[in-house]
Amino acid sequence: MEYLIFSPIPTPTVTNPAISYNDNSPITPIGSATRIVTEFVQGLSQLKDATFEEWISFVDINFEQSARFQLILVGETLKTYDIPVTCLPRFFMTLSDSYNDNDNDINKQHFNLSGVSEQILNGISPNNSNTEVDVEVEVDLIEWYIGQNVFKGSLLANSLSSSMKISNLELTMEINFGSVLPKSSIRVLEISSQMECLIGIIDLVETKKIEPENAVKEIIQT
Repeated sequence: MEYLIFSPIPTPTVTNPAISYNDNSPITPIGSATRIVTEFVQGLSQLKDATFEEWISFVDINFEQSARFQLILVGETLKTYDIPVTCLPRFFMTLSDSYNDNDNDINKQHFNLSGVSEQILNGISPNNSNTEVDVEVEVDLIEWYIGQNVFKGSLLANSLSSSMKISNLELTMEINFGSVLPKSSIRVLEISSQMECLIGIIDLVETKKIEPENAVKEIIQT
């Protein structure tokens, strides 16, 4: 699959970086995980009128194949969506298309990241260059401007040293009457969650030779 070539645009504003690293680590350069996250945000800003194949390429460039995406919407009620990264291309596409229909000025889409910190979560062996390192990036405040809409929240991401890609992304966003996500994008999240659960049930039924209702109970208990 052919990857996208992005044209230069202003990079996201990043303020107050705080990097926590083991000085003995020869594996992951300081700030590399933060760079991975900011490059993802920049790439998301650059895509306009992209095809579904281009969105697939964008996700493949930035995420592990087994990565997860969690979206937490904070408003009158709290809603949480947890989907596999394979469903992200459709979500990003519906989100982009919805706003492009109303506002074609791509320069009005940008991000501000404030209070960025980075730390290594797992232990590091200085003498083992093959050690897998899990690095966590936390953004205290992310502001996402799309046309006349602005979404504010926080971001938490993990990146593995072996691939230098995002392995988990959690985005918490405040939703109010002035800024709401398109219904089509929310529907993609809902269907993605339902389909993943259905696939899990089918797998258990086929592998363990059990009844569907027992498979559902097993999934609920895990």
